[in-house]
Amino acid sequence: MKRFALPGLGLPLLAALSGCADMKPMQAQIDDLQKQVTLLRREVAESRQAAQDTADQALATAQSSHLCCDVTNDKIEGMFRRHLGSGSNTASPSPR
Repeated sequence: MKRFALPGLGLPLLAALSGCADMKPMQAQIDDLQKQVTLLRREVAESRQAAQDTADQALATAQSSHLCCDVTNDKIEGMFRRHLGSGSNTASPSPR
């Protein structure tokens, strides 16, 4: 007995003969997965934006703090220089 075969038609023919009813649940799963991917992409984008906002806020706070320290250091340095320039010896101990 000879077999009749058409090259390249085996899998598509098998799929057609097995019925397309099995494809509907798979399509529903694919659609659900696509919705999940879309939701996850949106969540990732929102998380990135929130992280960037937090980083920007931290940078602004650090710069503000640094500026405050610079101003305080300048004030201390100015007071120290005025004290040394006044000729007062109260800052240094007297020699024995």
